[in-house]
Amino acid sequence: MVIVDVCNSIAQDSFFEAEGKEPLKPDPKGFLARFLPDVYVVPGEFASSFDNWGTQKLIESDVLKAPVQLLHRPSLMCIDFAKTASDDGFDVTSEMFCPFFIPQSVSTSSPLPRDFMSEWQSLDQKHHHYRLCEHLVTLMGGEIFESYDMEQEVKKAGLEELLDWAGAA
Repeated sequence: MVIVDVCNSIAQDSFFEAEGKEPLKPDPKGFLARFLPDVYVVPGEFASSFDNWGTQKLIESDVLKAPVQLLHRPSLMCIDFAKTASDDGFDVTSEMFCPFFIPQSVSTSSPLPRDFMSEWQSLDQKHHHYRLCEHLVTLMGGEIFESYDMEQEVKKAGLEELLDWAGAA
């Protein structure tokens, strides 16, 4: 699984300049028009109408050519985010919304690992992001096996099944 974090400046360069209330028009030479992932994860603070407006414009632009998962990333525990999001045109019960949220860390330091060999700085954030990864893999038709579960499956499998797994990998 490859995860690409697309910064706002690259996303903004994927559209022609909109005038007034015109909808965003994708630039076919822009990054998002040429980038073809299996799924887009769009994080947002859905208790904020300002964030909702920007996210809605992105979705309506027709530049995203794969399924979209909207991930609520609250900075504060706001219990009425669903009402605000609904008022702004989102259905938080739709399959487009992740069925959970990941709270932003209150610390100013990043909870993420510094590089691919480092440990997570926050075990809570590690758990939340593992859950997101598991959700995305399942959404795409895959599944995650814990190493113990996989060992048991390998021990029970016959040669033909092992060869099928190896061919699929």
